[in-house]
Amino acid sequence: MILIRKLHRYTGITIAPLVLLQAVTGFLLRLDSLQRNVRLLHNWSQVSKYVAFVLATGLAFMAVTGSIIFIQMWLQRRKRATRMRLAAIINNPTKREDVE
Repeated sequence: MILIRKLHRYTGITIAPLVLLQAVTGFLLRLDSLQRNVRLLHNWSQVSKYVAFVLATGLAFMAVTGSIIFIQMWLQRRKRATRMRLAAIINNPTKREDVE
């Protein structure tokens, strides 16, 4: 789990500037005045064709590892809650009225 978290963190730090660039240029494409110059940058034709591949692969990796981390944390929380409920039942048994 620690390895997945580290990989998830470093991948996120690495692709964050690329995602930000993609988002900003995508927003600027909505403006008509800058459309020609921004389109070249947004499509990665000026930067590199491989950067788009790295960005897509990184985003897919982030989605998968984020899902794995979430499921593992959810299972741990569920297991801990079950243990606490069982401990409460064992330590504080309810009194039955028919037993004196």
